[in-house]
Amino acid sequence: MEDSVRINYRLDSNLFNVRRLQAKTKTNSEHVFELQHADDAALPSHSAKGLQRNLDNISTTYKSAGLVVNVKKTEVMTQPPQCKAHSAHPVFSVY
Repeated sequence: MEDSVRINYRLDSNLFNVRRLQAKTKTNSEHVFELQHADDAALPSHSAKGLQRNLDNISTTYKSAGLVVNVKKTEVMTQPPQCKAHSAHPVFSVY
């Protein structure tokens, strides 16, 4: 699943308690391929190739709806892993 980023979350509304977020009970995990709001989209990925696949997929989908990805407004951002225990790969995102 290098084309997505895994997000862990609590089912009991204790979002800001990191120790509880790492617990096995009352937690859930999802893989996020894209985040959209209004006319913005963020495509997180753990590899440049995965990011390109996601961008190709969303661009194709947008074209079928008559929309176009604005290349001039597109930004690629990388975030190095915060610690080796979480991920060995940086997160690539298109905004």
